[in-house]
Amino acid sequence: MDMYFGFVVLEGVLAVAIISINLLVCATVYLHKELRCITNYLIVCLAVADLGVGALAIPFSMVLSMEYVLCFYTCLFLTCFPLVTTQFSILLLLVIAINAHLKIKLPNR
Repeated sequence: MDMYFGFVVLEGVLAVAIISINLLVCATVYLHKELRCITNYLIVCLAVADLGVGALAIPFSMVLSMEYVLCFYTCLFLTCFPLVTTQFSILLLLVIAINAHLKIKLPNR
């Protein structure tokens, strides 16, 4: 267990940082009405997806890295959840990039 202590501490700090920063993004858009637009709603969706990564995917990855003996379906869930949440974050980044591209190409619409 000593060998995993540094890893667990660093991953815990990373998870707390991800959660706090993304909560700050969500609160900022919620509190300031002038920030409410489609692009910022997409950024809030990305922040919520990253909250899932910070709150669940990183702890699941920590459990998997400790090589515990788990039930097959538990292991499958713990393995697939980080993959799904990170893929969702990547797809939201793609949507934000497409939105920015369309704003540049079609500025008056």
